[in-house]
Amino acid sequence: MEEKIITFVKSPARTHHLREGAGFSISEIKKAGKSIKLLKEMNIKIDYLRKSTYDSNVTTLKKLKPIQKKKKKKEPFKKKEKKRTPF
Repeated sequence: MEEKIITFVKSPARTHHLREGAGFSISEIKKAGKSIKLLKEMNIKIDYLRKSTYDSNVTTLKKLKPIQKKKKKKEPFKKKEKKRTPF
């Protein structure tokens, strides 16, 4: 079973506690050396509106390893034989 990837952000409330975020910010993705396309392929959420960066989120992104997808081998095209009815 896959582990759920959680982003942490500071709450705007008075206590400033950490809460679960909507996704990784673009600046966190760039600091980790990953691309947005790669994260989309891995189905990881991206928060385009957030501009803050947190080191804990950057380290979780750096730990991620890209998933290798197995490609199906395509069979070569075989032309169908025409069915002829004898008269």
